[in-house]
Amino acid sequence: MTRLHPRLRLYGIPLRIHPSWLLTAAIIVAGVVTLAPQRVGAVSSPPLYLGGVVVAGLLFGSVLLHELTHAAVARRCGLPVRRITMHFFGGAVELDPDTLQPRAEALVAVVGPLASAALAALFGLLWWVGRGVGGLLAFCLGLLAIVNAALAVLTILPGYPLDGGRIVRAGLWYFLDDLVAATRIAAAYGQALAWALIVAGATLLLGPQPFWAMTLLLGGWSLRGEARRGYQQILWRDRSKRTPTIHAAFLQPPRIPAGRILDEAVDDVLEGLGQRDEGGPSFVVDRAGMPIGLLGLDQVRAIGRARWATTTAGEAMLPLAALPALPADLPLDKALAACADGGYSYALVIGGGATDDQGAPTIGIVTPARIMRHLAHGIRTRSNPSEPVTEVEQRDSGRSG
Repeated sequence: MTRLHPRLRLYGIPLRIHPSWLLTAAIIVAGVVTLAPQRVGAVSSPPLYLGGVVVAGLLFGSVLLHELTHAAVARRCGLPVRRITMHFFGGAVELDPDTLQPRAEALVAVVGPLASAALAALFGLLWWVGRGVGGLLAFCLGLLAIVNAALAVLTILPGYPLDGGRIVRAGLWYFLDDLVAATRIAAAYGQALAWALIVAGATLLLGPQPFWAMTLLLGGWSLRGEARRGYQQILWRDRSKRTPTIHAAFLQPPRIPAGRILDEAVDDVLEGLGQRDEGGPSFVVDRAGMPIGLLGLDQVRAIGRARWATTTAGEAMLPLAALPALPADLPLDKALAACADGGYSYALVIGGGATDDQGAPTIGIVTPARIMRHLAHGIRTRSNPSEPVTEVEQRDSGRSG
């Protein structure tokens, strides 16, 4: 999904605002415009819309403060905070999962609802002080108190990825000593809660409160997606850390002599890609049959079609020296990071657990797309990521892709 990435930082933490917050703001303004006249009588349009915008801005600030308390406690616990993202259903603090522990997650999760409860009390006190004045101001203060109280109650519910669900996951993680299993159970509660909100919203559509009905429907649908996505991310991370790079490598690419012209080499390049692009680029080899470079579609396209008859594979290839060399037993998460850090489309897979300058032979090629496809297939089929690879040639040649 497309995201907005304004260059904002709060206390050194990157802040990202998802476009769905525009929908949130529109719903809040519509709610004020619809409900305020029912509570305080007729109000002219400019103050009414202005009140809606102010309420939307203060609620944005309230949710942001909720997330900042998470971030502050995380830092207090020694956890690196990657970013804060604001989206329709509220916000999220992204922490480094490799440093997270059950106790720290529970502490980080519990402070958010407490912050929202404190804001609800503050706006409630302001409403109490100004209730005698009445009018649009009192209505807006009361609405802010109610929404913050609702946010505190909703986020403490035991459904992942809500704060209450994270507390449940932390407890399960502590007793089960299995983050994946704990996330699966907590996410199941999140899915159940999401469907309950959707059913409640659908029921309210039949009544006189369409504003709250739409809020519940959209909130439930958003929570449903976030619960599923959160569990998938944990599965993805767990599998990528336990799967060696050789499992995703293309181990038998075609070998193209360096002196072959591109007109003749293109067929070999296409054969290496496979019917569904499940393969990768081809090796370009010298006269001794040793790989010296890679030739893929990117390299072929960089040469004009008119020059294919006069350009050799050796002239068009990407030299192996320009690529990272990854040990065969390197976990896939580190392989992806190595490719991303250097902006590489390809990486070499070498044998023996050594680096290429130590004489380890190049035994295959891996691409970020192939790694992602392998991880997705493993999650879908629930195969064992730690299954050892003992015979490289037989494994790759016997696979249909």
